[in-house]
Amino acid sequence: MAKEAAKVPSPTTNRGGRPRKFAEPSRPITVTLPDRTLELLQAVDEDRAKAITKVADAAVYEDGPGRAVLRLVEIQPGIGVLIVGPSKRLRDIPWLRLAEIAPARYLLAIPTGTPPERLELALIDLLDNLEEDEDYERMLLNELRRHIGDLRRESRMFQSEIILVRMQAADNELSE
Repeated sequence: MAKEAAKVPSPTTNRGGRPRKFAEPSRPITVTLPDRTLELLQAVDEDRAKAITKVADAAVYEDGPGRAVLRLVEIQPGIGVLIVGPSKRLRDIPWLRLAEIAPARYLLAIPTGTPPERLELALIDLLDNLEEDEDYERMLLNELRRHIGDLRRESRMFQSEIILVRMQAADNELSE
């Protein structure tokens, strides 16, 4: 008689104990947070894990799960800038800078003289090398590549200048 293969629990299988909070793979972590933050999280949900999940989803998926943050924000009539959500992969482009302008919201900055179309090519390269499980990154990079491509084809993309300031220690204290 052949031995029956042992069942290996899936990441979403409850192996006894407390019921699962999430329908997706999860794991316990330990984190120390300020009391003020814990109070804010309690206002979101009595369960801290669920509160952290809700806040993280709201920060990254502005329009709900499955929709990465990518916005065209008007800065003067008829002129806008692209704002993106957090991305580990965009940081892999060595010459691209992500300037955080609000929590988890970034302005894209490229060096003077860099053609904006170069970003489209860099995005295609990133997309070609993503791991299978990088769903959020794939969604954000695809949406950004598509948007930049549309703007380029419609001749609606151009560069402008912003004022940059070299930071000194005393300046850092003012910005915190």
